[in-house]
Amino acid sequence: MNPELQPLVDAYRLIDPSLGAIVPVVLVSLFAIFALVADLFELGTTRGPGEGEEGLPIMAPYLSILGVVLGLVAIGWQALRLEKVGGSYFNGMIVVDGFGVFLAAVILVGTLITLLVTVGYCRRENIQLAEYYYLILMSAAGMMLLVQSHNLVMIFAALELMSVGVYVLTGFRRRRVRAIEGALKYFVLGAFSTGFLVYGIALLYGLTGTFDLAAMGAAVGDGPASPLLLAGLALVLVGFGFKVALVPFHMWSPDVYQAAPAPITGFMATGVKTAAFAALARFLMTSFDGLANQWIPVLWVLAVLTMFVGNVAAVRQDDIKRMLAYSSIAHAGYLVVALVADSSLGSAAFVYYLAAYTLMTLGAFAVVVALGVSGDESTSISRDYGGVAYRHPMLGAAMALFMFSLIGIPPTAGFFGKFAVFSAAVDAGHVGLAILMVIASVISAYYYLKVVVAMYMGAPEGEPARIEVPAMTTIALIATVVGVLALGIYPGGWIELARASVAGLQ
Repeated sequence: MNPELQPLVDAYRLIDPSLGAIVPVVLVSLFAIFALVADLFELGTTRGPGEGEEGLPIMAPYLSILGVVLGLVAIGWQALRLEKVGGSYFNGMIVVDGFGVFLAAVILVGTLITLLVTVGYCRRENIQLAEYYYLILMSAAGMMLLVQSHNLVMIFAALELMSVGVYVLTGFRRRRVRAIEGALKYFVLGAFSTGFLVYGIALLYGLTGTFDLAAMGAAVGDGPASPLLLAGLALVLVGFGFKVALVPFHMWSPDVYQAAPAPITGFMATGVKTAAFAALARFLMTSFDGLANQWIPVLWVLAVLTMFVGNVAAVRQDDIKRMLAYSSIAHAGYLVVALVADSSLGSAAFVYYLAAYTLMTLGAFAVVVALGVSGDESTSISRDYGGVAYRHPMLGAAMALFMFSLIGIPPTAGFFGKFAVFSAAVDAGHVGLAILMVIASVISAYYYLKVVVAMYMGAPEGEPARIEVPAMTTIALIATVVGVLALGIYPGGWIELARASVAGLQ
């Protein structure tokens, strides 16, 4: 060996092999910092007006996109070498398995779509601060850590890393009263829910003597549970219930979704929900699977309440962001149905549905962003969506596809996602819950089709604004349309991939 290379070899040997488990997170975090530093030194900025900035960054969006793409490449490398790199790292705090890798990929795909839509939106609204992209990437890093966390302390740390960035992004348009109000409401209720979560974690640690999920599962066993143990479990469920907007912990969701910038609303509706649901599923299946008969009835009731309250409340909404917020609540109920099944089929349906939900929801929000104008996001269904299909046929067709998928009409991803969840519930013996899920889905058809009717049968009020779709938003729309159709037309391969991803769920 060349003696000059020996120092490099020695340095490489000093690297902790555990770092390979978090390479995607490290890459995303590093590029978040690069984007911020480039703006700090005014590298790649252009002077222009805005909400308080001195220059508009032009490198930060592209550095952010590059970081997410590299993160996806790293996740692909982990997936291909899962047999070699899979396992527990950092004293069991992080686990690399198919479940975490699959959902981390879903989160990064959602983050990439969000960034593509964000570029044009921020230019239109003159809020192009590098901090905006930094916060998106750091929140995404928290989400990725959350889906791989195998320790309650790590779950808490990742949850806060994700949440703090989203709190700030919600109120990023600080000159708008509604944005500040929504961010404050989100922060206060988020902190309140964190209190429940931490208190529940404290109780569970006091009773089991460990934060590790697997060790906690061994300590809990499948025998009779003490009242304090059930109280700790209940408090943790309440904490997660706030994060994923389960009824009756959902009241913050419509106001916050309406207040946030439209791309961030989509990011919250998909990324935050995916990460928090993944952590909840791992927690229940790893630590409390032996006491499933205790928590399944609770989730059964929460699923029914969430599906029906979300869908019924959405019927009355004219603001599309509020409508999609209540829709998001209803879809959380469908995901809980998959958890109630508590089986390998239910777990596969759970991760498949999260992937389908991410694509169709982000696609819908991409159309919402494209239809907005400077200073007005144009979110009234009756006023702003009239005749959209004739003014911009491609946007109308894309939005119709996403609405059909959210309803669950074949051959879309939403249909096969709901069918997989329905099949898992029936297979587990929850026939009544499956029937209620179908009824709730029928109710949802009214408000989703209302958007389609407005676009194809309505007339615009006044002089319609000219629609100019930025190139990156177009790319995001094409990606989501292709994804929704690919998961719907060829569901077999994707469902098998979902099955494989949950095969090693600990």
